[in-house]
Amino acid sequence: MITIKQLKNIATDIKSDDSWVNDSHSGAEHKGICDGLNRLISHLEETECDECKKDETEWLNNFADYIQDIKPNIYNEACEYADKLEENE
Repeated sequence: MITIKQLKNIATDIKSDDSWVNDSHSGAEHKGICDGLNRLISHLEETECDECKKDETEWLNNFADYIQDIKPNIYNEACEYADKLEENE
């Protein structure tokens, strides 16, 4: 699987090769290629970040469920504590 870092390096190589640009038409084509690669990388970075957030949320939910099942008093006390801190902000 190709990582985003590898993809960025490939995109940098492609964008830096302007040896074939010899007029305004090929210049516009090169600019379009560069813009497209930048958009692709941005989209992949955003998507990866969203996946990380989903993983973190799932982990936190599993953690809270475990605490609730094993030590419900601690879970309830922690919720009350967090609520109080939030009210004081």
